[in-house]
Amino acid sequence: MKFKQPVHLNILSRRSMKKPEDFFHRLQLHVDILQDYKIEKWGWWEPFRRDFINTTKEEFIPDDRYGAADSVHWKRSSKPRAFGSFYVARKSGADYLLDTHSSETFECELKDVNQEQLVQYMCRSMLETDGDIAILDTVSAQYKEAKRAHDLLEGAFIELERKSLNTHTLRHWLPDIYWGTAFGPAYIELFGMENLLSCPAFRVEKLSESAVYIQLTSDINDVVVNPEKVINLTSIVKNHLGTDAFFDPEKAYKLRVGIHEEKDYQRPPPIGTVFKVPEFELIDDEHMNDSHIWK
Repeated sequence: MKFKQPVHLNILSRRSMKKPEDFFHRLQLHVDILQDYKIEKWGWWEPFRRDFINTTKEEFIPDDRYGAADSVHWKRSSKPRAFGSFYVARKSGADYLLDTHSSETFECELKDVNQEQLVQYMCRSMLETDGDIAILDTVSAQYKEAKRAHDLLEGAFIELERKSLNTHTLRHWLPDIYWGTAFGPAYIELFGMENLLSCPAFRVEKLSESAVYIQLTSDINDVVVNPEKVINLTSIVKNHLGTDAFFDPEKAYKLRVGIHEEKDYQRPPPIGTVFKVPEFELIDDEHMNDSHIWK
């Protein structure tokens, strides 16, 4: 499923979401808040043929995970069309990488977007799933050009048309400020609550003692219809928070390696030695440490 002008929502949570009760709560938040984007079909892999409305809670837990939840993907073919994924956290299998957040991705068409519904969902999810960071944005042609250097450094498989976050990158730098960005405890500690609350943006809201939401303009369509304004605001907010935490092509280094580059690949510098980065305190549980479960 592809969109002409996609809107991307991405939420990274400290909980692994392998505990069934945590996973079900995340699904229930979607059902309760995203009324315009009700899930129709789902699956652990494509094609997605399972009817969401007729699925019991028990059926979301795979038989081969010893009671743990696993990543689930979904789609909605009725208008407004949408698709997304609920990813559980992963234990690192490499000695130079650390464990990941669980994450959620969502995508829909800009012309069909219910902005307030998505903002409400993002903010509630941050609070109720122990989120570290969440973003809501779309992509302009100017953004694609400006961020090409970042994507080339991060890896050949990153799409310029999509905005998403992953734990491994965030441990080295924060790629950008987005049209809508919610910061959780790791970034409250990094930037400081007062610094975040004084950001020069259209909307700055304290969600809790450990979460802040920042929105650059009143309308997400500004990213496309007035990209210069949004890019300028992005720069202003990054300067306010401190540019040493954000991607800089002059200081950045390659994070990922392709098959043909592996022999000459050099590991990136130690975390926090080039950019100012947060310390993520991921919430462990019995399923993350179960050796029977494929990581």
